[in-house]
Amino acid sequence: MTTPLSPAQRLRRWSAHLWLWRIHRWLGLGLGAVLVVLSLTGSLLVLHGEWERLLYPERHEVEAPAPGAGRAPLVPILQRLQEEAPAGFRPLRLEPGHGATASDKVIFVGPDRTSRWSAFVNPWTGEILWRGSDQSLITPWLLHLHMHLRAGKWGYVVTGLAAVALIFLTFTGLWITRDRWATLLRRPFRRGRGGRVAAGELHKWVGMVSLYFTVVLGGTGLWFAILIVPGQFRREPPPTLAPPFDLRRLAPLEPALAAAAREFPGSELNRVVFPWDHGVRVQVRVLHREAPIWEKQSRMEFDPKTGAWLRTVRANEMSPAEKGRSILAPLHFGFYGSTSVKWLYALGGLAPALLSVSGMAIWYLRRRRAHGGESSDPSVGCGRTWFKLPALFGRSEDPRRK
Repeated sequence: MTTPLSPAQRLRRWSAHLWLWRIHRWLGLGLGAVLVVLSLTGSLLVLHGEWERLLYPERHEVEAPAPGAGRAPLVPILQRLQEEAPAGFRPLRLEPGHGATASDKVIFVGPDRTSRWSAFVNPWTGEILWRGSDQSLITPWLLHLHMHLRAGKWGYVVTGLAAVALIFLTFTGLWITRDRWATLLRRPFRRGRGGRVAAGELHKWVGMVSLYFTVVLGGTGLWFAILIVPGQFRREPPPTLAPPFDLRRLAPLEPALAAAAREFPGSELNRVVFPWDHGVRVQVRVLHREAPIWEKQSRMEFDPKTGAWLRTVRANEMSPAEKGRSILAPLHFGFYGSTSVKWLYALGGLAPALLSVSGMAIWYLRRRRAHGGESSDPSVGCGRTWFKLPALFGRSEDPRRK
């Protein structure tokens, strides 16, 4: 038999409940707009390839090759693009298209290590379909908006704070609605109860069913911020690039691609890294799309001048630290998963936006009722109410209720 709570215990518990509710409200109102932006851009980024092919088919779609045709040699393509790239830019990596009718993307890096210049190339003929600043493309533009709101180093701070807020909002919301979980699962939406009740139940229901995404997206977003933000505020200048690699001395890359295809049959060619800086080898990275999240990518490394194989790093043989680093992007963005996983992430990524909008609607409707002379007690709809403590919330009781 449960021992009833004493008045003092009830008072302490309700006081803690109100303070959690206030933290939940402050975080939601303070960073809700940022969470909407991060949620919408993140959802779009999961399906970035599909959006780009839909919007710019002339850049992303090519005619299927004749049976038995091979890829156009990569080194001459790089040499031709090097002549057209801005001064000081050098080849960084190749992002191959998936499928016989998809183009390849070649990315160049600038002297500051952050600027990018890109080109889309027909992999079968070597024809250059488009070239220009990477930030004129929708995916890089969205990625910068998602990562730092296109506001530089302080933008990284704001998005990092938004990740912290998302985690706190998730767990404070779960605590506030802990006595409503079973009811919400049985009867998630009640009709005819007004907009405020509808917004409240939508808010709670979305928060419950999207628990994985709010925790994982908030946690990995905070992880990204911890890795990136300190470097943004270092006073020492970034390390300078080594002299550019002479592309005339670059060994043919096709044998390296063939070796990776033989070593990892059934895997997707994910990217080819060029010797853009001192000590960087040619790397051929492959994606194991159906593998566990900690075993997604393997790579082979080759000598840039001779093309000789140097080493193979298999995903299932990486150290725990390497596996930990490798899961960050797959966990946060979801685009390394199967088609069903990508769509789940695209939908789940909208949860923070839905929670922010519905939470703001609850706040607005509650204030409107308060200004209309009705009760605006914050405890309504936020959990079990033993008794009212308006003074704890900084408001006197409405005399008209007496």
